[in-house]
Amino acid sequence: MEKHHGQVLYFQQVKSLLPPHISFADEVAQVLDISTDSAYRRIRGEKPITFDDIQKLSARYRISLDQFLHLQSSAIIFTGRLDHASASFIEDYLNNMLQQFEFMRGFEHKHIYFLPNDIAPFMYFQFPELAAFTFFYYMKSLLNLDHMKDLKFAVKNINEAQVKTR
Repeated sequence: MEKHHGQVLYFQQVKSLLPPHISFADEVAQVLDISTDSAYRRIRGEKPITFDDIQKLSARYRISLDQFLHLQSSAIIFTGRLDHASASFIEDYLNNMLQQFEFMRGFEHKHIYFLPNDIAPFMYFQFPELAAFTFFYYMKSLLNLDHMKDLKFAVKNINEAQVKTR
């Protein structure tokens, strides 16, 4: 049986978006309305998935197919959302960053380009106070969250969920 490498990569991306306690094959089977055995064959690349299957999975997990259609090109892919600025924005941002790094870990050849005029985001975690101040600044100045309007930064108010390391 011919394995479909792009399909396997696609399923790796889907899997990286699921919490570890969820059965990946069961989740795919449910979304595609197929048996678990059939889901396993698709996940392993033994049976090709249809465009309808890709559409269902991509819609469910908000995956852009550009990531997979341009893997061998010099395309630069950006992902993210700023339309839901809220108190949980930083946690959502950090979880999204973690998912992207987990996805990239699955590739044999990896390369990341950063073009910041600030410290790369993952570097903050070496200095929890720096991370806390940066996230405070983002929420207060960039996201303009109402509840932050009159707050001043204090190290004693560090949100442990934002600066913890795995």
